[in-house]
Amino acid sequence: MTRSIQLPDEIISEIITPALHLDDGAFSSMERYSPFRFEESSSAYLLVCKSWLRVATPLLYHTVVLRSIAQAQSLAITLTSNPDLGRFIKKLRVEGGFGSWMKTVLENSKHLTDIWLIICCLEDCEDVSGLRCGLRYINPVRLILFHCSRAYHGDTATHVSLLGSFKTALKGWKRLVLFMIGVFVVLTDMKFQNILTLDHDAIKPHRQRSTDDEEIFQQLCSVSSLHSVYIFLSGSQVVMSPRLILLGRNQSLRRIRFIRPSHHQHFPLTRSFYAKIETQGMNHLFDPEDFVQATELHSGNPMFVYPTRLSSDPILEDAIWDRVLYFLYDMLPFATALSEPRRKEKRYLNPLLVCKKFARLSLPHLFSRPSLRSKSMTAQFLAGLAAHPSCGQHIVDFTLSDPSHAPSFKKLLSMMPNLISLKGHDSGCKSVPFPGFTSLVQSHGATLIAFQGMPVGKASAPADPKIFASWKLLQSLDWRSQTVFRSPKVPSNGLANLVELSVSAETPTFLKALCAMELPALRILRCSAGTPPGNGLEFIDKHGSKLEYLAASINQLSVHVLRIFTACPAIRQLGVSCDGKNHFWLDWFLKSKGHKYLQRLVIHLPDDYDMKHYEYSSLKVDILIGLAQSKRSGLFPELQEFEHPHIFWPANEDERARFRRDWTSIAGSLSKDDIHLVGTARIRWRPRRAFDWNVSDPSIGPKRKKKA
Repeated sequence: MTRSIQLPDEIISEIITPALHLDDGAFSSMERYSPFRFEESSSAYLLVCKSWLRVATPLLYHTVVLRSIAQAQSLAITLTSNPDLGRFIKKLRVEGGFGSWMKTVLENSKHLTDIWLIICCLEDCEDVSGLRCGLRYINPVRLILFHCSRAYHGDTATHVSLLGSFKTALKGWKRLVLFMIGVFVVLTDMKFQNILTLDHDAIKPHRQRSTDDEEIFQQLCSVSSLHSVYIFLSGSQVVMSPRLILLGRNQSLRRIRFIRPSHHQHFPLTRSFYAKIETQGMNHLFDPEDFVQATELHSGNPMFVYPTRLSSDPILEDAIWDRVLYFLYDMLPFATALSEPRRKEKRYLNPLLVCKKFARLSLPHLFSRPSLRSKSMTAQFLAGLAAHPSCGQHIVDFTLSDPSHAPSFKKLLSMMPNLISLKGHDSGCKSVPFPGFTSLVQSHGATLIAFQGMPVGKASAPADPKIFASWKLLQSLDWRSQTVFRSPKVPSNGLANLVELSVSAETPTFLKALCAMELPALRILRCSAGTPPGNGLEFIDKHGSKLEYLAASINQLSVHVLRIFTACPAIRQLGVSCDGKNHFWLDWFLKSKGHKYLQRLVIHLPDDYDMKHYEYSSLKVDILIGLAQSKRSGLFPELQEFEHPHIFWPANEDERARFRRDWTSIAGSLSKDDIHLVGTARIRWRPRRAFDWNVSDPSIGPKRKKKA
């Protein structure tokens, strides 16, 4: 019998900690949408064995995130039955569940140091009694308040009472060192008015504005332990305000900082604002570097000693730094470096300025994936390559938005001998003239692996499909052209390595030409939303047996779904291409004779798709319920997922209130038949913890009955 190995608790802790650790940046995040979405529960680690349960329990409860009433209820019940667990809670982020259960949670979290609270425009019917009563039981070191408004209105009675409770609680919080507040409070509502931008007298709220928010800031001025105040910005211009001046009166305050969101590239603070700070005598509270627009070089760590082994082994040194720079440029897009000369911060060029070694090692990574978004950028880049032709050999993936000038396009190609992928920039890419496309085939046909997103102009005369015989290695082809192909003989061995093919609605002769080819590697076919019902059927009949993924237009499927399913017996995924003129509907799917192996149904919509079509006509509840019926009847026995890009899963109660349709109940019904709804960012819905109406909070007495 094999003897089990007993690891010390210290080693088990080192193993489990990375899995259970919650980054403080995510915990304190003040982004518009919650960063905590749909991850699998980390409590599963506690079920491995008794030793993991013993070691992981303190780590699991160290940082707690509550996003719903059900989660607050569950935690409150756990803490009531085992109060000793409350001593492990150090950080608490509350995005929902402010009711009576929150009092039990806070009452049992005596060692809480950091608390994050979302303060919405709470309606009078919302229960915040637990949060109000529980604030007096805690004594946090860091308080983070985030406000996201559902509408532009004034204070409700619920909100006024909550602000009053905060004012009272601040008097007893003797350990409060750091106060953080979100700018959405200021930009969208009356609460905590005028921290940054809005003029108090210029806005007339629909409801009476209370003075509790001002009194809270007055109370903050008397908190002797408060050292720092962080204000999260949304990109707006910052101006002086009475609340900011009020904060500056706190004698113990050492620093006020403005934090910009991660998606904003330009820092909104200005020197003129800093001058106003100096006028108020508050400049000692701000870091002058926060107001500097240009990036300044800072001295390195004087204690750093370069490893002797690296300096004595140039080959190893190059290999290590090359790998470091690879990861750096893999995360940073090329466009910010060379393609936007007006930017004051060219941080992508900074590695080249460190030393000659970095300049030499950075060039291959910097030029490996150029992305040019305009005609002027293309001209500038072409001039740069002409001056430094050796840089062209590093280009392997090239993205272009304007290849319309054939001579310039041909010259660019001649400077990129190692090019293997050519792409058009977004949907607005201009067409490359057919002579320019011919030049591409002649110069890079033998080496190109991908040609995507770049329309090709119509040839002046019928083209010969033999042109594709030169593409020996091509694996991905996105063909958008009205060029007519006519030839008595088409090479059967053309595009032998093609795996993925995408075609537009204007290419019927192109697909007919490809019918004569064998295409042994083809596995994916995508047709655009505007493809007429009869287009491409001959191609699907010929090559459908090889396909694993087919995206057809709604027009093709609504008329010829039976023929398509018969020709494609091996597909596991079916895509439905739709747009503003060709809207999605599912009657054809439910009326078909089924498919034995189909597992996923995916809806493809453009980014600018009008949401009203989605809300009222394109995705009906009865159609989704019909999916379950079709599986039960045996038409689609393997169907597991239905993906729609406009289904949004709310992460907390505030997000649930801001979206008109709640798909969670529909997703729950479908999951009973093992069909899963997949929404935005390809996130699959999974069951959430439900509120138990049969369990009452001991702190409020008898059970509550579920409302009708």
